[in-house]
Amino acid sequence: MLCFRSAAYLHCIYKRIKRCTFAASIIWHHRRNITEKPIAIHSGIGLIHEAITTSSRVAQAYYDQGLTFLYSYDWIDAARSFTEALRKDPKLAMAHMGLSYAFSGLNDARAARAAEDEALSQIGFVSGREAIPIRLRDHQLRAMIAENQGLKYEKYFSELRKALTADQSNIQLLILSGNAAEGTAYGRGQQGGEDSISYYEGILKYDAQNPVAHHFLAHSYEMLNDIEQAANQASIFVHLAPSLPHAHHMYGHELLRRGKVEEAVAQFEQADALAEVSWADDQSALMHDWHYRHNLNLLAAAYRHAGRFQKAEAVLKKLARLPCWSETDEYYQAQLAAFLLEKGRYTDAMRSLRDYMRPHTGVGYFFEHIIKGSISANSPNSTVASAELSKATKYLRDLDPGWKPGLQSWIEALRTQIEIAQLRRAAARQRLISEIQALEASPGTDAWSDALFHLEYFGEIAARAKLWDAARSSGERLRRLAPNYSEGQLLLLDIQGQQPPHSPK
Repeated sequence: MLCFRSAAYLHCIYKRIKRCTFAASIIWHHRRNITEKPIAIHSGIGLIHEAITTSSRVAQAYYDQGLTFLYSYDWIDAARSFTEALRKDPKLAMAHMGLSYAFSGLNDARAARAAEDEALSQIGFVSGREAIPIRLRDHQLRAMIAENQGLKYEKYFSELRKALTADQSNIQLLILSGNAAEGTAYGRGQQGGEDSISYYEGILKYDAQNPVAHHFLAHSYEMLNDIEQAANQASIFVHLAPSLPHAHHMYGHELLRRGKVEEAVAQFEQADALAEVSWADDQSALMHDWHYRHNLNLLAAAYRHAGRFQKAEAVLKKLARLPCWSETDEYYQAQLAAFLLEKGRYTDAMRSLRDYMRPHTGVGYFFEHIIKGSISANSPNSTVASAELSKATKYLRDLDPGWKPGLQSWIEALRTQIEIAQLRRAAARQRLISEIQALEASPGTDAWSDALFHLEYFGEIAARAKLWDAARSSGERLRRLAPNYSEGQLLLLDIQGQQPPHSPK
Protein backbone atom coordinates (compact mmCIF):
# COMPACT_ATOMS: atom_id res chain seq x y z
CA MET A 1 0.00 0.00 0.00
CA LEU A 2 2.86 2.39 0.85
CA CYS A 3 4.56 1.70 -2.47
CA PHE A 4 1.32 2.31 -4.36
CA ARG A 5 0.72 5.62 -2.59
CA SER A 6 4.32 6.70 -3.21
CA ALA A 7 4.03 5.82 -6.89
CA ALA A 8 0.75 7.72 -7.16
CA TYR A 9 2.31 10.71 -5.45
CA LEU A 10 5.33 10.63 -7.79
CA HIS A 11 3.03 10.32 -10.79
CA CYS A 12 1.10 13.37 -9.57
CA ILE A 13 4.35 15.32 -9.20
CA TYR A 14 5.46 14.17 -12.67
CA LYS A 15 2.21 15.38 -14.22
CA ARG A 16 2.55 18.73 -12.44
CA ILE A 17 6.13 19.15 -13.70
CA LYS A 18 5.04 18.16 -17.20
CA ARG A 19 2.22 20.70 -17.13
CA CYS A 20 4.57 23.40 -15.85
CA THR A 21 7.23 22.53 -18.46
CA PHE A 22 4.64 22.64 -21.24
CA ALA A 23 3.27 25.94 -19.92
CA ALA A 24 6.80 27.34 -19.62
CA SER A 25 7.46 26.42 -23.26
CA ILE A 26 4.31 28.25 -24.38
CA ILE A 27 5.23 31.28 -22.26
CA TRP A 28 8.78 31.34 -23.62
CA HIS A 29 7.62 31.31 -27.26
CA HIS A 30 4.89 33.86 -26.63
CA ARG A 31 7.27 36.17 -24.79
CA ARG A 32 9.89 35.80 -27.52
CA ASN A 33 7.29 36.72 -30.16
CA ILE A 34 6.34 39.80 -28.15
CA THR A 35 9.94 40.97 -27.69
CA GLU A 36 10.54 40.67 -31.44
CA LYS A 37 7.47 42.68 -32.48
CA PRO A 38 8.24 45.94 -34.34
CA ILE A 39 8.03 49.11 -32.29
CA ALA A 40 7.84 52.78 -33.26
CA ILE A 41 9.99 55.58 -31.89
CA HIS A 42 8.20 56.96 -28.83
CA SER A 43 8.04 60.48 -27.46
CA GLY A 44 7.57 61.68 -23.91
CA ILE A 45 9.70 58.93 -22.35
CA GLY A 46 12.70 61.05 -21.30
CA LEU A 47 15.11 59.77 -23.92
CA ILE A 48 18.74 59.30 -22.96
CA HIS A 49 21.58 59.15 -25.46
CA GLU A 50 24.75 57.10 -25.68
CA ALA A 51 26.80 57.40 -28.87
CA ILE A 52 27.61 53.98 -30.32
CA THR A 53 29.39 52.62 -33.38
CA THR A 54 26.82 52.53 -36.18
CA SER A 55 26.30 54.20 -39.53
CA SER A 56 22.52 54.10 -39.05
CA ARG A 57 20.91 57.06 -37.31
CA VAL A 58 17.73 55.01 -36.97
CA ALA A 59 19.63 52.19 -35.26
CA GLN A 60 21.14 54.76 -32.87
CA ALA A 61 17.67 56.14 -32.10
CA TYR A 62 16.29 52.68 -31.34
CA TYR A 63 19.31 51.85 -29.18
CA ASP A 64 18.77 55.04 -27.15
CA GLN A 65 15.07 54.17 -26.81
CA GLY A 66 16.01 50.68 -25.65
CA LEU A 67 18.20 52.12 -22.90
CA THR A 68 15.42 54.48 -21.85
CA PHE A 69 12.90 51.65 -21.50
CA LEU A 70 15.50 49.41 -19.84
CA TYR A 71 16.18 51.89 -17.04
CA SER A 72 12.43 52.35 -16.54
CA TYR A 73 11.89 48.61 -16.02
CA ASP A 74 9.91 48.22 -19.27
CA TRP A 75 11.78 45.09 -20.26
CA ILE A 76 9.49 44.19 -23.17
CA ASP A 77 9.68 47.52 -24.98
CA ALA A 78 13.41 47.66 -24.24
CA ALA A 79 13.87 44.29 -25.96
CA ARG A 80 11.67 45.36 -28.88
CA SER A 81 13.71 48.55 -29.31
CA PHE A 82 17.07 46.76 -29.21
CA THR A 83 15.72 44.16 -31.67
CA GLU A 84 14.60 46.96 -33.99
CA ALA A 85 18.07 48.52 -33.74
CA LEU A 86 19.56 45.19 -34.84
CA ARG A 87 17.22 45.08 -37.84
CA LYS A 88 18.73 48.39 -38.93
CA ASP A 89 22.31 47.34 -38.12
CA PRO A 90 22.84 43.57 -37.61
CA LYS A 91 26.40 44.16 -36.35
CA LEU A 92 25.33 46.42 -33.50
CA ALA A 93 27.06 44.66 -30.61
CA MET A 94 25.77 47.14 -28.05
CA ALA A 95 22.16 46.29 -28.96
CA HIS A 96 22.90 42.61 -28.26
CA MET A 97 24.24 43.68 -24.86
CA GLY A 98 21.08 45.72 -24.26
CA LEU A 99 18.99 42.66 -25.11
CA SER A 100 20.95 40.71 -22.50
CA TYR A 101 19.90 43.21 -19.82
CA ALA A 102 16.29 43.18 -21.01
CA PHE A 103 16.12 39.38 -20.87
CA SER A 104 17.53 39.44 -17.33
CA GLY A 105 14.68 41.77 -16.44
CA LEU A 106 12.29 39.20 -17.90
CA ASN A 107 13.98 36.49 -15.76
CA ASP A 108 15.19 34.64 -18.85
CA ALA A 109 18.78 33.85 -17.87
CA ARG A 110 19.38 31.60 -20.88
CA ALA A 111 18.36 34.29 -23.38
CA ALA A 112 20.39 36.89 -21.45
CA ARG A 113 23.50 34.73 -21.76
CA ALA A 114 22.89 34.06 -25.46
CA ALA A 115 22.47 37.78 -26.23
CA GLU A 116 25.67 38.62 -24.36
CA ASP A 117 27.54 35.92 -26.30
CA GLU A 118 26.36 37.58 -29.52
CA ALA A 119 27.67 40.93 -28.23
CA LEU A 120 31.04 39.36 -27.42
CA SER A 121 31.22 37.73 -30.87
CA GLN A 122 30.86 41.15 -32.53
CA ILE A 123 33.08 43.10 -30.16
CA GLY A 124 35.56 43.67 -32.99
CA PHE A 125 33.12 46.09 -34.63
CA VAL A 126 32.96 48.51 -31.65
CA SER A 127 35.19 51.17 -30.15
CA GLY A 128 37.37 50.51 -27.13
CA ARG A 129 34.97 52.56 -24.99
CA GLU A 130 32.04 50.31 -26.02
CA ALA A 131 34.01 47.09 -25.53
CA ILE A 132 34.37 47.85 -21.81
CA PRO A 133 30.64 47.61 -20.88
CA ILE A 134 30.24 44.54 -23.09
CA ARG A 135 33.01 42.75 -21.18
CA LEU A 136 31.61 44.05 -17.90
CA ARG A 137 28.25 42.51 -18.75
CA ASP A 138 29.98 39.14 -19.19
CA HIS A 139 31.52 39.48 -15.73
CA GLN A 140 28.17 40.57 -14.31
CA LEU A 141 26.39 37.47 -15.63
CA ARG A 142 29.12 35.31 -14.11
CA ALA A 143 28.72 37.16 -10.81
CA MET A 144 24.95 36.56 -10.89
CA ILE A 145 25.49 32.82 -11.33
CA ALA A 146 27.99 32.83 -8.47
CA GLU A 147 25.53 34.62 -6.18
CA ASN A 148 22.90 32.02 -7.01
CA GLN A 149 25.36 29.46 -5.62
CA GLY A 150 26.06 31.50 -2.49
CA LEU A 151 29.46 32.64 -3.79
CA LYS A 152 30.99 36.01 -4.65
CA TYR A 153 32.53 36.82 -8.05
CA GLU A 154 34.56 39.90 -7.20
CA LYS A 155 36.00 40.43 -10.66
CA TYR A 156 32.82 42.16 -11.86
CA PHE A 157 33.01 44.76 -9.09
CA SER A 158 36.78 45.27 -9.39
CA GLU A 159 36.65 45.63 -13.19
CA LEU A 160 33.77 48.09 -12.86
CA ARG A 161 35.75 50.21 -10.38
CA LYS A 162 38.78 50.13 -12.68
CA ALA A 163 36.71 51.16 -15.71
CA LEU A 164 35.06 54.09 -13.90
CA THR A 165 38.40 55.32 -12.55
CA ALA A 166 39.70 55.48 -16.13
CA ASP A 167 36.53 57.15 -17.51
CA GLN A 168 34.82 59.11 -14.76
CA SER A 169 32.39 60.96 -17.05
CA ASN A 170 30.98 57.76 -18.56
CA ILE A 171 27.28 57.87 -17.66
CA GLN A 172 26.66 54.18 -18.30
CA LEU A 173 29.51 53.25 -15.96
CA LEU A 174 28.11 55.61 -13.32
CA ILE A 175 24.69 53.93 -13.64
CA LEU A 176 26.23 50.46 -13.34
CA SER A 177 28.31 51.58 -10.34
CA GLY A 178 25.25 52.97 -8.58
CA ASN A 179 23.45 49.69 -9.20
CA ALA A 180 26.45 47.64 -8.01
CA ALA A 181 26.61 49.73 -4.81
CA GLU A 182 23.47 47.85 -3.75
CA GLY A 183 25.91 45.05 -2.89
CA THR A 184 24.76 42.55 -5.49
CA ALA A 185 25.36 41.89 -9.18
CA TYR A 186 21.57 41.88 -9.51
CA GLY A 187 21.33 45.55 -8.48
CA ARG A 188 19.24 47.62 -10.87
CA GLY A 189 18.49 50.85 -9.05
CA GLN A 190 15.68 49.75 -6.74
CA GLN A 191 17.62 49.08 -3.53
CA GLY A 192 20.14 51.91 -3.50
CA GLY A 193 21.28 53.90 -0.48
CA GLU A 194 24.00 56.35 0.54
CA ASP A 195 26.64 54.59 -1.55
CA SER A 196 24.46 54.63 -4.67
CA ILE A 197 23.44 58.28 -4.40
CA SER A 198 26.92 59.66 -5.07
CA TYR A 199 27.05 57.88 -8.44
CA TYR A 200 23.60 59.07 -9.53
CA GLU A 201 24.37 62.62 -8.43
CA GLY A 202 27.58 62.31 -10.44
CA ILE A 203 25.48 61.72 -13.56
CA LEU A 204 23.66 65.01 -13.03
CA LYS A 205 26.97 66.90 -13.18
CA TYR A 206 27.22 65.88 -16.84
CA ASP A 207 23.51 65.73 -17.70
CA ALA A 208 21.20 67.63 -15.33
CA GLN A 209 18.08 66.35 -17.12
CA ASN A 210 19.05 62.68 -17.13
CA PRO A 211 15.84 60.78 -16.25
CA VAL A 212 17.72 57.66 -15.12
CA ALA A 213 19.58 59.56 -12.43
CA HIS A 214 16.37 61.13 -11.09
CA HIS A 215 14.57 57.76 -11.23
CA PHE A 216 17.26 55.89 -9.31
CA LEU A 217 17.75 58.75 -6.86
CA ALA A 218 14.04 58.55 -6.03
CA HIS A 219 14.41 54.86 -5.23
CA SER A 220 17.57 55.44 -3.20
CA TYR A 221 16.10 58.22 -1.07
CA GLU A 222 12.98 56.13 -0.55
CA MET A 223 15.07 53.27 0.79
CA LEU A 224 16.65 55.75 3.21
CA ASN A 225 13.15 56.89 4.26
CA ASP A 226 13.94 60.41 3.06
CA ILE A 227 10.54 60.77 1.41
CA GLU A 228 10.79 64.52 0.75
CA GLN A 229 13.92 64.03 -1.35
CA ALA A 230 12.43 60.94 -3.00
CA ALA A 231 9.29 62.87 -3.94
CA ASN A 232 11.34 65.71 -5.38
CA GLN A 233 13.33 63.33 -7.58
CA ALA A 234 10.20 61.41 -8.64
CA SER A 235 8.44 64.65 -9.62
CA ILE A 236 11.37 65.53 -11.91
CA PHE A 237 11.30 62.01 -13.36
CA VAL A 238 7.60 62.21 -14.25
CA HIS A 239 8.10 65.71 -15.70
CA LEU A 240 10.89 64.41 -17.96
CA ALA A 241 9.04 61.21 -18.93
CA PRO A 242 5.27 61.86 -18.85
CA SER A 243 4.50 58.93 -21.19
CA LEU A 244 6.27 56.30 -19.07
CA PRO A 245 3.99 54.24 -16.80
CA HIS A 246 6.77 53.75 -14.27
CA ALA A 247 7.41 57.49 -13.95
CA HIS A 248 3.81 58.02 -12.80
CA HIS A 249 3.99 54.89 -10.63
CA MET A 250 7.17 56.14 -8.97
CA TYR A 251 5.66 59.54 -8.23
CA GLY A 252 2.59 57.76 -6.83
CA HIS A 253 4.95 55.90 -4.48
CA GLU A 254 6.16 59.09 -2.90
CA LEU A 255 2.82 60.88 -2.83
CA LEU A 256 1.36 57.94 -0.93
CA ARG A 257 4.17 58.07 1.61
CA ARG A 258 3.60 61.80 2.08
CA GLY A 259 -0.08 61.25 2.82
CA LYS A 260 -1.29 62.78 -0.46
CA VAL A 261 -3.49 59.77 -1.06
CA GLU A 262 -5.85 61.00 -3.78
CA GLU A 263 -2.95 62.46 -5.76
CA ALA A 264 -1.18 59.11 -5.45
CA VAL A 265 -4.30 57.31 -6.69
CA ALA A 266 -4.34 59.57 -9.77
CA GLN A 267 -0.71 58.71 -10.58
CA PHE A 268 -1.26 54.96 -10.24
CA GLU A 269 -4.40 55.24 -12.38
CA GLN A 270 -2.43 57.13 -15.02
CA ALA A 271 0.26 54.44 -15.03
CA ASP A 272 -2.43 51.78 -15.52
CA ALA A 273 -4.07 53.73 -18.36
CA LEU A 274 -0.73 54.20 -20.16
CA ALA A 275 0.02 50.48 -19.93
CA GLU A 276 -3.41 49.55 -21.27
CA VAL A 277 -3.00 51.92 -24.23
CA SER A 278 0.53 50.68 -24.90
CA TRP A 279 -0.70 47.11 -25.32
CA ALA A 280 -4.12 47.84 -26.82
CA ASP A 281 -3.25 45.73 -29.89
CA ASP A 282 -2.08 42.75 -27.81
CA GLN A 283 -3.64 42.59 -24.35
CA SER A 284 -2.10 39.15 -23.78
CA ALA A 285 1.30 40.84 -23.57
CA LEU A 286 0.29 42.39 -20.26
CA MET A 287 0.67 39.00 -18.57
CA HIS A 288 4.43 39.25 -19.19
CA ASP A 289 4.72 42.83 -17.95
CA TRP A 290 5.88 42.68 -14.33
CA HIS A 291 5.28 46.40 -13.90
CA TYR A 292 1.62 46.13 -14.92
CA ARG A 293 0.87 43.75 -12.05
CA HIS A 294 3.05 45.71 -9.66
CA ASN A 295 1.22 48.95 -10.42
CA LEU A 296 -2.20 47.31 -10.03
CA ASN A 297 -1.15 46.04 -6.61
CA LEU A 298 -0.15 49.52 -5.44
CA LEU A 299 -3.23 51.09 -7.04
CA ALA A 300 -5.34 48.75 -4.90
CA ALA A 301 -3.23 49.72 -1.88
CA ALA A 302 -3.81 53.42 -2.61
CA TYR A 303 -7.56 52.85 -2.86
CA ARG A 304 -7.41 51.14 0.54
CA HIS A 305 -5.53 54.11 1.98
CA ALA A 306 -8.29 56.35 0.63
CA GLY A 307 -11.05 54.17 2.09
CA ARG A 308 -12.31 53.25 -1.39
CA PHE A 309 -12.62 49.55 -0.63
CA GLN A 310 -14.91 48.58 -3.51
CA LYS A 311 -12.41 50.09 -5.93
CA ALA A 312 -9.57 48.23 -4.21
CA GLU A 313 -11.44 44.94 -4.47
CA ALA A 314 -12.22 45.50 -8.17
CA VAL A 315 -8.53 46.13 -8.95
CA LEU A 316 -7.47 43.06 -6.95
CA LYS A 317 -9.97 40.95 -8.91
CA LYS A 318 -8.47 42.28 -12.14
CA LEU A 319 -5.05 41.27 -10.82
CA ALA A 320 -6.28 37.84 -9.69
CA ARG A 321 -7.66 37.03 -13.16
CA LEU A 322 -4.24 37.31 -14.82
CA PRO A 323 -2.50 34.00 -15.63
CA CYS A 324 0.39 33.17 -13.31
CA TRP A 325 3.80 31.93 -14.43
CA SER A 326 6.02 32.77 -11.48
CA GLU A 327 6.18 33.12 -7.70
CA THR A 328 5.75 36.88 -8.02
CA ASP A 329 2.66 36.45 -10.21
CA GLU A 330 1.10 34.17 -7.61
CA TYR A 331 1.98 36.61 -4.84
CA TYR A 332 0.02 39.33 -6.61
CA GLN A 333 -2.85 36.95 -7.41
CA ALA A 334 -3.17 36.01 -3.73
CA GLN A 335 -3.65 39.62 -2.66
CA LEU A 336 -7.41 39.47 -3.32
CA ALA A 337 -7.87 36.57 -0.91
CA ALA A 338 -5.53 38.27 1.57
CA PHE A 339 -7.57 41.50 1.41
CA LEU A 340 -10.83 39.60 1.99
CA LEU A 341 -9.23 37.70 4.85
CA GLU A 342 -8.04 40.90 6.51
CA LYS A 343 -11.59 42.25 6.25
CA GLY A 344 -12.97 39.18 8.02
CA ARG A 345 -14.85 38.09 4.88
CA TYR A 346 -13.95 34.43 5.23
CA THR A 347 -16.56 33.01 2.85
CA ASP A 348 -15.48 35.43 0.12
CA ALA A 349 -11.81 34.66 0.77
CA MET A 350 -12.47 30.93 0.34
CA ARG A 351 -14.46 31.64 -2.82
CA SER A 352 -11.57 33.64 -4.27
CA LEU A 353 -9.27 30.67 -3.67
CA ARG A 354 -11.65 28.45 -5.61
CA ASP A 355 -12.33 30.92 -8.42
CA TYR A 356 -8.87 32.32 -9.10
CA MET A 357 -5.98 30.47 -7.51
CA ARG A 358 -4.40 27.39 -9.07
CA PRO A 359 -1.05 27.31 -7.26
CA HIS A 360 2.02 25.84 -8.88
CA THR A 361 4.75 27.69 -6.95
CA GLY A 362 5.69 27.73 -3.28
CA VAL A 363 4.31 31.26 -2.86
CA GLY A 364 0.91 30.23 -4.20
CA TYR A 365 0.75 27.17 -1.95
CA PHE A 366 1.90 29.28 1.02
CA PHE A 367 -1.05 31.66 0.64
CA GLU A 368 -3.48 28.81 0.01
CA HIS A 369 -2.59 27.25 3.37
CA ILE A 370 -2.50 30.59 5.21
CA ILE A 371 -5.98 31.49 3.99
CA LYS A 372 -7.47 28.06 4.67
CA GLY A 373 -5.83 28.02 8.10
CA SER A 374 -7.10 31.48 9.02
CA ILE A 375 -10.62 30.63 7.94
CA SER A 376 -10.50 27.45 10.01
CA ALA A 377 -9.12 29.28 13.07
CA ASN A 378 -12.11 31.61 12.97
CA SER A 379 -14.70 28.84 12.56
CA PRO A 380 -16.36 26.59 15.15
CA ASN A 381 -14.12 23.75 13.96
CA SER A 382 -10.62 25.19 14.29
CA THR A 383 -8.74 21.88 14.37
CA VAL A 384 -7.59 22.10 10.73
CA ALA A 385 -5.82 25.42 11.32
CA SER A 386 -2.71 23.92 12.96
CA ALA A 387 -2.16 21.52 10.07
CA GLU A 388 -2.49 24.39 7.58
CA LEU A 389 -0.01 26.43 9.63
CA SER A 390 2.51 23.58 9.44
CA LYS A 391 2.12 23.35 5.66
CA ALA A 392 2.46 27.10 5.20
CA THR A 393 5.57 27.14 7.40
CA LYS A 394 7.14 24.37 5.33
CA TYR A 395 6.52 26.21 2.07
CA LEU A 396 7.98 29.43 3.50
CA ARG A 397 11.06 27.55 4.71
CA ASP A 398 11.62 26.14 1.21
CA LEU A 399 11.27 29.51 -0.54
CA ASP A 400 14.18 31.76 -1.40
CA PRO A 401 15.18 33.67 1.78
CA GLY A 402 14.20 36.95 0.15
CA TRP A 403 10.54 36.05 0.53
CA LYS A 404 10.67 35.54 4.30
CA PRO A 405 10.55 39.18 5.52
CA GLY A 406 7.39 39.87 3.54
CA LEU A 407 5.58 36.63 4.39
CA GLN A 408 6.55 35.86 8.00
CA SER A 409 3.85 38.17 9.38
CA TRP A 410 1.18 35.93 7.84
CA ILE A 411 2.61 32.98 9.78
CA GLU A 412 2.53 34.96 13.02
CA ALA A 413 -1.04 36.17 12.37
CA LEU A 414 -2.26 32.61 11.81
CA ARG A 415 -0.35 31.34 14.85
CA THR A 416 -1.96 34.07 16.95
CA GLN A 417 -5.46 33.18 15.72
CA ILE A 418 -4.85 29.53 16.61
CA GLU A 419 -3.73 30.57 20.11
CA ILE A 420 -6.92 32.61 20.50
CA ALA A 421 -9.05 29.69 19.30
CA GLN A 422 -7.28 27.46 21.85
CA LEU A 423 -7.96 30.05 24.59
CA ARG A 424 -4.23 30.73 25.02
CA ARG A 425 -4.92 34.44 25.32
CA ALA A 426 -1.75 35.47 27.15
CA ALA A 427 0.44 33.92 24.44
CA ALA A 428 -1.71 35.53 21.72
CA ARG A 429 -1.53 38.94 23.39
CA GLN A 430 2.26 38.75 23.73
CA ARG A 431 2.69 37.67 20.11
CA LEU A 432 0.43 40.46 18.87
CA ILE A 433 2.29 43.16 20.81
CA SER A 434 5.65 41.81 19.67
CA GLU A 435 4.61 41.73 16.00
CA ILE A 436 3.04 45.19 16.17
CA GLN A 437 6.27 46.64 17.57
CA ALA A 438 8.37 44.86 14.92
CA LEU A 439 6.28 46.32 12.08
CA GLU A 440 6.98 49.94 12.98
CA ALA A 441 9.15 50.93 10.02
CA SER A 442 9.90 49.46 6.59
CA PRO A 443 11.75 51.23 3.77
CA GLY A 444 10.21 51.28 0.32
CA THR A 445 6.56 52.05 -0.41
CA ASP A 446 5.59 48.43 -1.09
CA ALA A 447 7.00 47.17 2.21
CA TRP A 448 5.64 50.24 4.01
CA SER A 449 2.10 49.62 2.69
CA ASP A 450 2.34 45.93 3.54
CA ALA A 451 3.43 46.85 7.06
CA LEU A 452 0.38 49.10 7.46
CA PHE A 453 -1.97 46.37 6.26
CA HIS A 454 -0.40 43.87 8.64
CA LEU A 455 -0.64 46.35 11.51
CA GLU A 456 -4.31 46.82 10.76
CA TYR A 457 -4.81 43.05 10.47
CA PHE A 458 -3.14 42.42 13.84
CA GLY A 459 -5.27 45.21 15.31
CA GLU A 460 -8.46 43.64 13.96
CA ILE A 461 -7.45 40.23 15.33
CA ALA A 462 -6.78 41.81 18.72
CA ALA A 463 -10.07 43.76 18.72
CA ARG A 464 -12.14 40.69 17.81
CA ALA A 465 -10.48 38.83 20.73
CA LYS A 466 -10.99 41.86 23.01
CA LEU A 467 -7.24 42.13 23.62
CA TRP A 468 -7.63 45.88 23.88
CA ASP A 469 -4.10 46.97 24.73
CA ALA A 470 -2.74 45.15 21.64
CA ALA A 471 -5.53 46.57 19.48
CA ARG A 472 -4.90 50.10 20.75
CA SER A 473 -1.14 49.72 20.19
CA SER A 474 -1.79 48.79 16.57
CA GLY A 475 -4.17 51.69 15.98
CA GLU A 476 -1.86 54.25 17.55
CA ARG A 477 1.13 53.01 15.58
CA LEU A 478 -0.90 53.21 12.39
CA ARG A 479 -1.80 56.80 13.22
CA ARG A 480 1.87 57.70 13.72
CA LEU A 481 3.09 55.96 10.55
CA ALA A 482 0.26 57.10 8.27
CA PRO A 483 -2.07 59.75 9.75
CA ASN A 484 -4.19 59.80 6.56
CA TYR A 485 -4.59 56.02 6.34
CA SER A 486 -8.36 55.53 6.45
CA GLU A 487 -8.27 51.95 7.70
CA GLY A 488 -6.11 52.97 10.64
CA GLN A 489 -8.61 55.69 11.53
CA LEU A 490 -11.48 53.21 11.24
CA LEU A 491 -9.66 50.76 13.48
CA LEU A 492 -9.16 53.37 16.20
CA LEU A 493 -12.83 54.40 16.02
CA ASP A 494 -13.85 50.75 16.22
CA ILE A 495 -11.64 50.18 19.27
CA GLN A 496 -12.95 53.30 20.98
CA GLY A 497 -16.52 52.23 20.28
CA GLN A 498 -16.12 48.69 21.60
CA GLN A 499 -13.62 48.93 24.44
CA PRO A 500 -15.29 49.19 27.83
CA PRO A 501 -13.71 51.56 30.36
CA HIS A 502 -10.85 50.04 32.44
CA SER A 503 -11.11 46.79 30.52
CA PRO A 504 -8.71 44.03 31.58
CA LYS A 505 -5.82 43.10 29.29
